[in-house]
Amino acid sequence: MNAMNQGKLPLSLSLSFSEVACGFFLILSAAKSKGMSSGSLSTVPQSEISRDQEGCKEHFVSGGIRYVDNVTFHGQYAEVVISQPRDGVIKEGEWFTLMCRYNNGFVTACWYKNNIYEDIAYQLRRKADSKTGGSYQCQNWSSSSRGETLKVVTIASDMTLTVQVHSTTLLLGETSVLKCSSYSWGFGRDYSFLWYRNNFLIEEEHEPEYTIAMARFSDGATYRCEQKLGFRKWISQNVSLIVKVPVAGVFLKLRTNKTEILIGSSPVLECVLSRGTRPYFQWYFQQKALNNVSMNYNFSSDWRELAIESFQSQHIGQYQCGAINRGPSGMIFNVTSNPIDLTLPVSSCAGAVYCSVKNTDTHNDDSKMDDSLLYSVVTISKPRNAGKGYNKHTSITFLAQ
Repeated sequence: MNAMNQGKLPLSLSLSFSEVACGFFLILSAAKSKGMSSGSLSTVPQSEISRDQEGCKEHFVSGGIRYVDNVTFHGQYAEVVISQPRDGVIKEGEWFTLMCRYNNGFVTACWYKNNIYEDIAYQLRRKADSKTGGSYQCQNWSSSSRGETLKVVTIASDMTLTVQVHSTTLLLGETSVLKCSSYSWGFGRDYSFLWYRNNFLIEEEHEPEYTIAMARFSDGATYRCEQKLGFRKWISQNVSLIVKVPVAGVFLKLRTNKTEILIGSSPVLECVLSRGTRPYFQWYFQQKALNNVSMNYNFSSDWRELAIESFQSQHIGQYQCGAINRGPSGMIFNVTSNPIDLTLPVSSCAGAVYCSVKNTDTHNDDSKMDDSLLYSVVTISKPRNAGKGYNKHTSITFLAQ
């Protein structure tokens, strides 16, 4: 009896060791087949897996893969990343791909959306629709916990969103209101709003209206609004605003010291502006506009300067320049400079058709020019409704000196 018992004992022990070795081999093989590094592996009893309600473990068990815990990945968390599109912007009606990054690599994982099991896949590829947005998590089959949550917000396509503004041109110091408006508002819904300036989020603004108070030059920028409801978002087109300063302080300057010009000389007149945003210039001779290059007149590229190539008797007369820019709502600011009379020297007047020596003492040096309007005709034009399909301007003209 003792001999028999002694003979059975080694047999029993050998079977036990064989089972353990076989089980370890199967687990290790399964781990390697998944691309996992070898290490200390421990099995979870089948009873515990069957009692676990998480879809990931149940799905792997039903697929014949034993659930193991690889200590090499201990403390690592899975991360959901948007693989496609590359800019991470998921638009409804277009395809997108999510992948699960784990231990510096992408792995097959169980996928959850809003804590509900979705699928098991190496990548989650879907066509976005109105129900796509949500909180996504992935779980590697070797991990007992899910990864970090990625909130996916889709760009909706069933609502047109616009930024409404009274005028895209603002005067310095003016107040303007931008409105985020759509063609199909949902009543009783908890919409939230975001505003962006030059693609940077304006942190403190979450209302459907954004007010620019006392406009500064920095407020001249590109704006857009976003309207959000749950995991859906609508994005408006960009609207560009320009902040302008009305033209003022227009002064005509002659680069020579005297207004008596010798025949054949090349005088240059310069239109100096003390302030004003993006003005354009107009030149006048004998109170008539010079609109083309003629009679040896040459204009600089920005029309700030007028040069006479070869001064002749037909160039004798009065010159002025005007600076013009536009404000909001079609308002026009037009400031005309002081006049300068160009003449021939007294000794040359005998053969001249027209000769004048008046106004030879002009303000041509910078020391006599300050920020005020030395001699300017200021015209501010504002459109008014004239009826019958015609648009007319109401003009206010005054003399400043």
